[in-house]
Amino acid sequence: RPGVAGVQIRGGVFVAWPNSVLVGESSSVSNLSTVDLPSGVGVRVGGHSLIDSCVATGFGNGIRLWAGGDATLIRNSVVRGGDNCFRLQFGAHLENCVAAYGALGVDCPNAAQHVRGLRVLRCEIGISVDSEATVEHCEVFECFNAGINCIGTRSTIRRNVVVSTPTGIRVSGAGNLITHNETSGAATPFDLAVGNSHGPIVNVAGVGDISSVAGANHPWANFIY
Repeated sequence: RPGVAGVQIRGGVFVAWPNSVLVGESSSVSNLSTVDLPSGVGVRVGGHSLIDSCVATGFGNGIRLWAGGDATLIRNSVVRGGDNCFRLQFGAHLENCVAAYGALGVDCPNAAQHVRGLRVLRCEIGISVDSEATVEHCEVFECFNAGINCIGTRSTIRRNVVVSTPTGIRVSGAGNLITHNETSGAATPFDLAVGNSHGPIVNVAGVGDISSVAGANHPWANFIY
C-alpha cells in the first residue's frame, strides 16, 4: 500500500505493472525485479529506507528506482529506461549501480546526495546534480548531452571517467570543486563556469608518455585523453 512505513519486501517479480512498489519511510526493498514497465514508478521508498539488489526495466515514462525521502540508500541495483533511471531526494546515497537508456541516468534535484560507483550507458544526461552533492568513481559512456551535469554550488566532482559524450563534465553553477577526472571523445571535455575550483585540465591525447606533458604530474589534474 502506498505510504505505509516500516515495510520489508524481499524478493519478487512484477511484470508490466506501473507503480509496482510504493512504500513509506523506514522501509527495505531487496532482490526485487520490476520488468517491462510501460510507465510509472518501479520502486519508490520514503525517507530513511533501503533499496538493495533490485532490477527495474522499461521504456515508458516514469522513474524506475526512486529514493522518495531523505537519507535513503540505493545500492547494487540495475535500471534500464525511464525519464529518470534513479532519482534521489535530500541526503540520499547511491552506490555500485548501473543505469542505461534513460533521459537521466541519475537525477539529484535537491542537495547533499552522494553518487559513488555508478556506471551509466547511453542516457541523455548521465548524472545530474544540484548543490552539496558528491559524485565520485563513476563511469559514463555514450550519453547524448552531458556525462556529468552540475547546476548548483558546493558540490564535489572527483575521480570520474566520461567517454564519448558531446560534453564531458559541465558545471554551470559556482563554488564547486572538480579534480582527478578523465574525459575522452567529447567535443567539449570540460565546460566549467567562472567561480569554480578545479585541478589543471591537461590534454594527453595520443602523446605517449604523459609525464612529458606540462601539468600531467599535478596531484589534482583533470585529463583529456
